[in-house]
Amino acid sequence: MPKAQARKPSAVAKPAKPARKQPRQANSSTAVVVKKKPPPAPKFPYHLPYATLDLRKTPNLYRIGRGEEGVLSVQPYKAELLPHWRFRTAAIAKESSQALLAKFNAYLDENDFVGADMARKFVQMGVTRARRYANHKGGKKYQVSADGTEKIELPRAEVEDAEKAEAARVFGAVLEVIKANEKYKQLEERHRELYDAQEIPKMEGDEVDVKAAQIANGPKKVSLAGAGE
Repeated sequence: MPKAQARKPSAVAKPAKPARKQPRQANSSTAVVVKKKPPPAPKFPYHLPYATLDLRKTPNLYRIGRGEEGVLSVQPYKAELLPHWRFRTAAIAKESSQALLAKFNAYLDENDFVGADMARKFVQMGVTRARRYANHKGGKKYQVSADGTEKIELPRAEVEDAEKAEAARVFGAVLEVIKANEKYKQLEERHRELYDAQEIPKMEGDEVDVKAAQIANGPKKVSLAGAGE
């Protein structure tokens, strides 16, 4: 008899490879919208001859800048707001900040954004200057190096001036009210849309010590005696 042929073991079926995941198609519900960053805000134009300009009549020349830039430059608002600005004690700061808030609201009623923003800057300056006096005796935060090339921050006082610190908090509370005002935010947006992209024209006789203005916001040119002490 012929020998029975040995049976080959049946091949073991390999497990099927998992199907590749297809990339998910973006749709209106899952698409991510990438917002473009807005262009940087223009710098405050210190070169303008503010002493001879009325920015109530020429709001197109006003640029918001950063922080309190121009707070002691822009007319006629400096003349209208500076007399109300005081922070020697917490009680005086409360009276001052409320007077500035009233001016802020009055400018808003007139749709005068430049005036409202200048009032905001004076209130903000109340915060920063009061804090400076709270942290540094006499309110002097910097001194110029011997060679005159840089500003050196002076050491803080060992004990905070509680009265000036409270004055800063008083101004800070009013500043938050101002920044939260919806009409102010709308007027700011409109002002930026209208003017930020416009080039400010050159003017004759606009010689200003720009470096000094940027360092000190102009206190050397405007007497602040009695405001903080």
